[in-house]
Amino acid sequence: MTGPLERFARWLRPDRFEEHIYNVKAAELREKGISAVILDLDNTFLPWKSSEIPERNLQWAESLRSEGIRLFVLSNTTKPRRMEDICRRINAGWLHPAAKPAKKSFLRAAELLGLPPREIAVAGDQLFTDMLGGRRAGMYLILVKPLSETEFFGTRYISRPAERLVKKYMASPF
Repeated sequence: MTGPLERFARWLRPDRFEEHIYNVKAAELREKGISAVILDLDNTFLPWKSSEIPERNLQWAESLRSEGIRLFVLSNTTKPRRMEDICRRINAGWLHPAAKPAKKSFLRAAELLGLPPREIAVAGDQLFTDMLGGRRAGMYLILVKPLSETEFFGTRYISRPAERLVKKYMASPF
C-alpha cells in the first residue's frame, strides 16, 4: 500500500533527469515526438539573475533550433526585460507573467507555439513550478540539476526542502 506522498511523487516524477540542459539532444526529443521545449531561465538555462548565457547552453539552443526544435521561455522572473532580451538572443518565444505552476500558462505557451501539449517538453530545475505545471498540462518533463546554489529565498528555504522530501520517492539522481 502506498501513501499519498508516494503517489504524488510517482505522478510528478519527471520523464527524464539530466545534469545539464545541454545533454538533451534534438534527435532524442524528435524520437519522442517533441517539436518544442518550454524552458525555464533561472538555474536551468543560466545562473539565477544572470544575463550571461553559458556558452554550452547557447550552443545547445542553437543546435535545437537548427534541427527544428523550437524554444519557448516560461519564467517567474520579476525582470521581464531581462527575459525578453535573453529570448531574443536565443530566438525563443516567451510569456510573462508565467505564474508557474499554473496549468493555463503552459497551455497558453502550447497555443502560441501552435502545438498540442504532447509535442512539448518542459525543461526546468524545480519540481513545484516547472515539473508540476508541465505535468498538469500533459507535457514531457525534463528535470535538470540547478546551475547554481544561489537562488530566490523562497526557493532555497521553502521549495527545495519540500522537493528533497518528494525526491526520496522518485529515485532522483540529484
